[in-house]
Amino acid sequence: MFSIREKTVPDLIGHITLAPTMPMVGRKLGAALMSVSVEQGVAGGSPESPPAFVALAHLGFESVPAFQAAFTPHAAEIMADIPKYTSIEPIIQISEVKVGP
Repeated sequence: MFSIREKTVPDLIGHITLAPTMPMVGRKLGAALMSVSVEQGVAGGSPESPPAFVALAHLGFESVPAFQAAFTPHAAEIMADIPKYTSIEPIIQISEVKVGP
């Protein structure tokens, strides 16, 4: 998640999805990565309010240990890619899907 409160490039989503970022993440995480979605924040809850986040990338794994095993060896390289397109400090959250695909 990238908070809107900080400076970002004009096309953060393009940089995340079209630049080498997501393909590189996919290659690094391999078969453990079960799903990927990237969202662009477009508005907040009130009329004409900004979104809380400019971007959200959801990476799906079978379990927390599967994420940790896949991500940890490549964490430095993946995280080092972020400053290439934004000054926003990412927020990493691990969640369990309760409703959805």
